[in-house]
Parts: sequence; structure tokens; C-alpha cells
Amino acid sequence: MDTWILIGLVFVFLLVLAPILAIIAINRTGRMQYQISMLNQKVSSLEAQLLNAKYTPSISVDSVTSSQSGLDEIQNTHIEQEGSESLSGVDAKQDRQQEISSMSHVTYLPVEKEHDLSDTENSPLIREQTTHENSLNHPLSNESINPNRFDNTQAQRVDANRFNQNQPETKQNTASDDKSIFNHFFSWLMKGNPVAKIGILLLFLGVAYLLNYSVQNEIISPQMRLIFSAVGCLALLGTGWWLRNKKALFGLILQGGAIGCLYITIFAAFKLYTMMPYGMAFAFMLLICAASIALALLQRTISLAILASIGGYLAPILLSTGGGSHVILFSYYLMLSIGILVISVWQAWRPLNLVGMVMTYGVAILWGLDNYQSDYYLSCQLFIIANLVVFNALTQLFSLRFEHSKQLVVDNTLLFVPPFISIALQFFISEGEGLLPAFISLIVGLLYLITGLQVHKRYKSAGKNMALANIIIGAGFITLAIPLALTFEWTSIIWSLEGLLILWFGLQQNQKKMAAIGSLLIVISAITLLSDYPYLYWSRSSTYMVPVLLIACFMAGGLFHIRRKEDSNFTLFSYGFLIIGLVTWLCWLPLFTDILSWSRESEGFIILVLVVISVWFWRLYAIYINWVPLLLCQSILWIAGYYYLGLDFLNDQNPMGRGEGSLIWPVVLGSSILFVIHAYKLRDRWMQRILHSANLWLILAFIATQVNWFVSILPWGMHEMGYFIYVMAITLTVIVLYWLQQNRMPPMKRNGLIYWYSMTPVAIGLIILSGYANLEDGKLTFWNYIPLINPLDEAGLFSIATLVLIRKGLSQKIRKVTAVNFWVLRGLLVVTIALSAYWFNGILIRAIADFAELNWNYDTLYDSRLVQTVLSISWALAALVCIIIASIKKNRIWWFMGAGIFACVIAKLFLIDIYGQGGISRAISFIGVALLILIVGYFSPLPPKDTKGKVDKEIQPWV
Repeated sequence: MDTWILIGLVFVFLLVLAPILAIIAINRTGRMQYQISMLNQKVSSLEAQLLNAKYTPSISVDSVTSSQSGLDEIQNTHIEQEGSESLSGVDAKQDRQQEISSMSHVTYLPVEKEHDLSDTENSPLIREQTTHENSLNHPLSNESINPNRFDNTQAQRVDANRFNQNQPETKQNTASDDKSIFNHFFSWLMKGNPVAKIGILLLFLGVAYLLNYSVQNEIISPQMRLIFSAVGCLALLGTGWWLRNKKALFGLILQGGAIGCLYITIFAAFKLYTMMPYGMAFAFMLLICAASIALALLQRTISLAILASIGGYLAPILLSTGGGSHVILFSYYLMLSIGILVISVWQAWRPLNLVGMVMTYGVAILWGLDNYQSDYYLSCQLFIIANLVVFNALTQLFSLRFEHSKQLVVDNTLLFVPPFISIALQFFISEGEGLLPAFISLIVGLLYLITGLQVHKRYKSAGKNMALANIIIGAGFITLAIPLALTFEWTSIIWSLEGLLILWFGLQQNQKKMAAIGSLLIVISAITLLSDYPYLYWSRSSTYMVPVLLIACFMAGGLFHIRRKEDSNFTLFSYGFLIIGLVTWLCWLPLFTDILSWSRESEGFIILVLVVISVWFWRLYAIYINWVPLLLCQSILWIAGYYYLGLDFLNDQNPMGRGEGSLIWPVVLGSSILFVIHAYKLRDRWMQRILHSANLWLILAFIATQVNWFVSILPWGMHEMGYFIYVMAITLTVIVLYWLQQNRMPPMKRNGLIYWYSMTPVAIGLIILSGYANLEDGKLTFWNYIPLINPLDEAGLFSIATLVLIRKGLSQKIRKVTAVNFWVLRGLLVVTIALSAYWFNGILIRAIADFAELNWNYDTLYDSRLVQTVLSISWALAALVCIIIASIKKNRIWWFMGAGIFACVIAKLFLIDIYGQGGISRAISFIGVALLILIVGYFSPLPPKDTKGKVDKEIQPWV
């Protein structure tokens, strides 16, 4: 029953596949005919060039014969590789041979050197085989490879223009092919004779299943099975060898299938029937491998090598019963890979190398997922290392087979894929093995590093890419050894240093890929360290090592900043590493503070110390490499200072009261002042203003905190003294700034306008403080109140003087009158006048209250007729003074100011004084005010308008 099922499946498969193969064959035949016609045209062009060559009697006919044979070889090679067996192609070939033979009586000048006419075709396989044919015709040319040949800058090149001026240049045969492995296989399958190739594959599968079926059903004895299989394989191999000249491609397919079947036969005899000892089976397989190598090299064909290799790799899979030793399996695969390595000594066949890599690692991964045990660790590790050595050697041999004037050709797939798969396998098998995997990864990494250095030493600049790739792989294995041996914190730290070194080396060598690898390694190390931060505190030892990661991040950002002109993206990378470094620093700061602090009060001191050290490091590094964004990070010092000064201000504490505070705050303030000394070198004016303003406000915050603490310890009854102390602190600060400006000393010499504008909020605070203080009675405990000679009144006078000084200092620094400057100065003038009037009334009311012994509350003072009468007369006198000044200066502004005050006085008389007063008080108020108004009207009427210099008079009051 199973036999009929198998026959039915084969029949259905052929019914489905036959039409597809027919269509492919028809299309393929048309394409081959077109290619043959193109080849004929090119050969005709070459013959025309030869006929036009100069005649010379010194050359024999042998040169022409050699040329004829060369043309025949190229034409034969092309037709053989394309699998063209059509009659038209053969006839064209014979016609060309006859034409060339007819020219044998003519002699020509010899060409300078042999030319590789396969350059006329774009097929890599044709170029490759022609090159190998020439190498075999001249065995001494490639027998020894001279590593110094790459130092010759005048490398030999094919002069295609000698034969055809319009012939395109041949593309360099490199390993940087964009096609995948499956595309290579499909392309190989569809080229040449696809029907024969598919047929031999089906025959291979059929033989394998037939043997398996015969084993399960015991149809014939094992000995007969093996004999029939071996005889059939040898017959198939002999037939293929006999057809090598008539039908070369078909013969090669038969040979490849025969070799694959021989692999199956030997493997079955050893594994399934145990009729052959291990040594004999190994010898036979070695013999088959050597024979396949010899056949492939003799016939210079890749298809035979690929078919033989695939058959050898699939043999243990198709005949597997689920048991057996993995050591035997991987030893067998290692032998096949070594066979491919031997082939590469003479023939550089990249598809064959890729087949070996895919089959070896594919089977290893599939076996490991289901069958790996910890007892297999040592043997598996040895196989991993052995395969790494084999495929690295394959990469080296492949590079040496292709000459290039500048660089060795590097097969990136063959060079990088095995190490990456090996790294994954290392993680898979290393669980529970202690430090052994780490040491093995370290050893393999060192071997790759040594290989890279040797390549660089031997091939100089030509082997730069190859050496660099090996160094990167070696660094990768060394990087892998770190997490296998250490905890994640130490892994992160070491990776950051390694990434920094790789980044530096990559930027030095202008290798952006290497720089990207180094950058990625630093980022991964930072993520690894920060990922558990919110949930788990770092260990004490890892906290000590975080500064190494910080240095790596800031140094990496600096390297990208230095080379920002080479690539616009480098600026973004520098910002990215700066942000990563700052985030890591912010996470590390509280943890390290907790380790170093000895009390809760000392935490602020420790943090300020760490901040000062950090910002000084940033500042020096930023100035050295001219990195402005990092230089601006010194503003963290001011932010920390504001924070802790704000805490001390709210808690009425003295920042200099503690022992450690008396040490750190002078350092903080001194550092802040030093930071702004060279701020003028910054190109951005706004940055200069921000730095100077931040520095000034830190000093003012420190002074305010100190004053607040001093006021908080004043004894009871000295409340008014506190206002005086606050005002005097502000006044002294303004006096110092004004003195520096007058003496043209820094920072007021260059940035005086910035400082005066920064004092604007201080002026507003001073006005609010003075307005609130003027509501006090001015009496101190054990002090007698004397008008103008008491702390409260003097505080008001100093406030007014301070505002005048701020306005004067600002006006001296203004070089260009703008709308902003105009309104700021005008506002300061108006506020100063208003504050003066407000304090004048406050001093007057406090003096009357003290003299009349009135209670200091609003209702009592408002209902006092004495207070209201004195205020009315005082306001009228003030108005009289303004009008007298207007008369002297001939200024209408002063006159209108006095008139306005008189208007206020008259309104007060009719709204306030007229109600609730006795006759004598009311009369005195009205008569006094009326007399003053009459005096004004007699001596100082309204001054005339003066249009001359009108603009100057309008500007004069605020300049």
C-alpha cells in the first residue's frame, strides 16, 4: 500500500511540475538563443579588430592559433555554462572556427598580454570560471599568492578598448552581492539545464526514501541494498564523466547526484546497518569528499561542488532515526566544511561557501533546540570554535582569490554571520557553566583580534577592511565575555568603556559603522544600568563605578561634537549622549549622596560638593572642545544653589551657620562668579545675559537668606528694625553695583545694562516692602519715636534713594533710546515720586499720632481733625513748592503737578474735611488752602508755552 502511495505522489508531482518545467524550458531556450547571437556579434567585432591589426613577419602562426584556441575556450565556456545544446549555437560555433582557421596563413602583431575576454559578459559565473581556466593553464601564476601585490598602485587592468572602444568596463567581482542565499539557489536551479537539475534532485530524494522504505519493510537484505546503491552511484558517476565533453552540464549534474548518493550509501552502511566500522566509514567519506573536490577542480564547475556538498549535508538528515551521537554528526559536518575550505584554495566559489555555512549552522540550531544537554557543553563548544576557524579561513581565501588595486574583497556574510550565530549559541549553552563560557569567549575574541592584527600587518592598507572586521568581531566576543562573568552593573560599566574606545577608533579611521557600534554599546550600557533604577537601588560598588559611565557618555558626546562638521547627524548624537549623561548623573547623585552622608543635615552639603565637582569638570571639558551645550550645564550649580537657599529661607536658617555650610557656600559663590568671567566669549548674547542674571540672583538669594535669618532672631518688639535691615541690604547691593559701574570694573563694565535690568524685580520687591512697612507705627521697644530719626523712616528714605540710584545707573548704560528703555525709566520715575509722596504722608501721620498720642489704627487716624487739617495744609504747601519750581524753571510740567495737588486738596476739603469737623478746624483748613492758592495765582500764573526744544524738554525729566 505504501508503495502505491509513493508512486501516486510521484505521479501527481510530475503532472504538476511538468508544465511548469516546459514553460521554463521554452523561455530559457529563447533567452539562450538571444545570448548566443549577442556572443556571435561580439566575436565578429573582435575578429574585425584582429583583421585591422598591423602585419609583421616576425610572428609565427602559433600566435594566431593560440588566439583561435582562446576564442574557442571562451565560446565553449559560455555555451557550457548556459547549457545551450541547440543546433543553431553549435553551427555558429563551427562557422566561427572555420573563419578563424581560414586566417591562419596571416601573421599579426602580438598583443601585450593575454586578455580576459569574459569581461564582455556580465555573468559572474562566466568571469569566475574563465579566470580559473587561465589559472589552471598557467599553474605557476596562482600557486603562491604574493601578499605584497596590493602595494602596487599601478595594478594591471584589462584594456578592453583595444578590441572595442564601446565595450563597457567589467564590474569588479566582489562579495557584496545583494542577492540572498535562496536567490542564489533558485538562480542556479533555473540556469543551464533546470529539467536535469530538478530530475537529479528528485532522483536523490527517491533513492533516499526507497532505502528508508526498504529498511522499514525488509524487502531486500541490507547487504544487497548497499551493493545496489553503490553500483548505481558508480554507474551514474561514470556516465556523467563520460558525458563531460559531449553534454558537459548534464554530465556534471549526473556526477553531483552520484556523489550525493554515495554519501548516503556510506552513511547508511555505518549508521543504519553497522556493517562498516567508524574508521573505514570515515575513510570512505574522506575519499568521496576528495574525489568530489578533484572532479570539481578538474572540470572547473561550481554546480558539481554544490550538488556534492548538498548531498553530503543532507545524508545524515534523510537517514536519521532520531538516535546516534552528536559528536559523529558534527565531526562529519566539520569534515565537509574542511572539504569546502580545501576547494577554496583553488576555486573561490562563494555559493558553495554559503551552502556550507547555512547547512552547518542550520542543522546545529535545529539539533540544539531539541537535543542539547549540559553534558554536551564541551563538545559543542569545540565544534563552535572549530567552525569559526574554518569559516574565517574561508573568508581569507576568498579575499585572496580576487585582486583589487586598493582593498581586499571581503565577504561580509561569510565573515559576520558565523560569529553572530556563535554568540547566540554561546548564550544558549552557557547557562549553569560558571565562568567557563566567559573564558572561552575571551579566548575566541583574542584570536579574532590577533587575526585582524596579522591581516593588517601583512597586507597593509589593502587589508584595512578585513583587519577592521576581524577586530570588531574580536571585540564582540570580548564584550560577550563580560556579562558571562560579571553582574549587569559591572557589565554596563565595562561596556561603556569598550564602546567609547570603539567609537574613538571608528571616528579616527572615518569608519562610521564602527562608530555606530561603539555608540550603540554605550547606549545599551546606560539602558542596562538605568532599567532597574526605579525599582531597585544599585549596589554600593556599582554606584562607585557609575562615574565611569558618565565619563563615557560625556566623552562620546564630545567626540561627536568635535567632528560635527563631517556629518550633520553628529550634532544630534552629541546632544543625545549629553542627555543620557545628564539623566544618568541625576539618578546617580542621590544614591551616592546617601552613601557619603553622615546625617540628614549633611545631605545638602554632599550634593553641593558633588554638583561643584561635576560642573567644574563639565566646564573645563566644554571650554577645551568648545562645546557650548555642555558649558550651559553649569547652570545646574545655580539651580542647586537656589533650591537649598530657598529651603533655608523658608526655614529661617543660616546657610553659613553649619560647619560644612561655611565651607561649601564660599566655593559655590566663588565658582558662580568665576563661571561668568569668560561669558563674554559666548557668541549668543542671550546666553550671556542668562548667565550673568543667574549669577546675580544666586548672590542676591544668598544675601536674602542671610538677612532673613538675622531678622528672624531679632528680639521681641524690634519688628520695624527688620524692614530697615532688608532695605539696607538691598541698598548696599545697589551701591556696590553703582560703584563698580562708576569705576568701570567688571562685571558692570561690559554687562552693566544686564545687571540693572536684573535688579528690576528687586526694585519691585523693594517698593512692595516699603509700601507694607509704611503702614507700621515706627515705635520700637525701649525707644522713643523721633520723626526721621528712626529705623522705619530711614528705611523709607533709603528705599527712595535706592530707586533713584537704580534709575540713574540704568540711564547711564542706555546707549540707544528704545520704547522699552523709555517706559522702564519713566516707570521708575513715576514710582519713585509716588513712593516719596506715600512715605511723606506716612512720616507726617506717625509724627502727629505720636504727638497727639493717637492709637495707630485706621479709624482713629481717619476721624482725627488734626490729622486731616495738617494733611490738607501740607499737601497745599507741596503744591506751592511745585509751582514755585515751575516758575523758576519756566516748566509747565511742574506747574501742572502743583495744580494737580491743589485739585486733590480742594477735593479733600469738600469730600472729607467739610464733614464731621468743628467750626474752627474747618475754617483753618479752608482759609489756609485758599491763601496758598491766592499766593500761587499772584506770583506764579501758568507759564507760557515754549515750543523751542520741546522734544528735549519732554525727554529731560527721564534721562
